[in-house]
Amino acid sequence: MLFDAQAAADEARLRATELAGRVAQLRVPDASFTRAPDVDESAEYLPTAEIAARAEFHPHESPWLMWLPLVVLAALSVVGGLINLPFTDSLKRLEIWLEPSLFEHEAHLGVGGGGLWALAIVAVAVGLVGIGGAYLVYIKTRVDPARVELPVFAHGWYFDEDVSAFMGGPGEAGFEASARFDRNVIDGAVNGVGTIIRTGASYLRRLQSGFVRSYALFVGVGAALLLALFLTRASL
Repeated sequence: MLFDAQAAADEARLRATELAGRVAQLRVPDASFTRAPDVDESAEYLPTAEIAARAEFHPHESPWLMWLPLVVLAALSVVGGLINLPFTDSLKRLEIWLEPSLFEHEAHLGVGGGGLWALAIVAVAVGLVGIGGAYLVYIKTRVDPARVELPVFAHGWYFDEDVSAFMGGPGEAGFEASARFDRNVIDGAVNGVGTIIRTGASYLRRLQSGFVRSYALFVGVGAALLLALFLTRASL
């Protein structure tokens, strides 16, 4: 018994040491945390500490798992443009490759090579101007964004506001009506059938009393009914 008590005490001390080590590994972030915590760091925080840290959340670059597919799609879009340049017929490789499938039903634009070059130059120039302006405003912060950014852009085309207003107004009412219909009509029909069967079975089970005299009574009543039926048909 002394050996068992000593072993139990050693095991208790070992568990206490492991628990203390785990608690020591839980790091509480500083209250002056000014950047968004990384995924690996926030995984070690306690829930309350993580909430406190994310209260000071700031926009940051998405992890590679999110931006890598976008980069791949952007590269493929460039490849798709290069294999079907509209300046000469020899550069329209994609169009030539798809011609057997389209059977010459594709639409042709009545724009010459010079016009296509002009459109391409204007499109690239506008894109470069937009990229340069965004770099100066948001990266270099040489211009206050409020001076060049319209309210509709600052609010993201009011998309989130409109979705929130719809979901909190008519959308919520529609969802509640759908839930009531499902609860009262669909579930009510299913539950009603079950209630009818359960109620009918509760009455029918009373006939199964287990007494022989009850079964003999039913047999006698049935025989009397059959006899009455035969006599009635014979008299007709």
